[in-house]
Amino acid sequence: DEPGVASNIYTGSPIAFSSADTTVTTILSRSIDPPGSDSGYVMVVGTLQFMFQNPPEVAAYALFGVSMTAGQFSSYGTYEANAPAAESVNSYWETVTVQGVFRVGPNADTFYLLAKRLSGGGFEIGRAALTLIYLPTAYGTVTEFPEP
Repeated sequence: DEPGVASNIYTGSPIAFSSADTTVTTILSRSIDPPGSDSGYVMVVGTLQFMFQNPPEVAAYALFGVSMTAGQFSSYGTYEANAPAAESVNSYWETVTVQGVFRVGPNADTFYLLAKRLSGGGFEIGRAALTLIYLPTAYGTVTEFPEP
């Protein structure tokens, strides 16, 4: 019964989401295998850099989150980012962090850092990191994330 950590990073070529793309995309995933036969919690932290690429007069919206289910955002732990419409092409980098606490059993679980273009212009993701921290015991009230 001791804490543990697992992580993954992405530093490859930017991942592009076109202005027509509406699929949920896995940016990173990582598994963690808690010791023993007891359940516990995993704190999941995902951070990424992204850049909206707005055409003139078009706002852009994207959704980022962490989940235990590939291709599906959990009910919580999401962040909606947006870039307002501008008179000219609007491009800038932004960093976002999403996190959640999930109850886990004694077997390995996989967690995902997800992204989805909601509407407007496209965007691209440059760098990303996903960190999983296993905590065997709660020393207070824990409101864990329900799965989709």
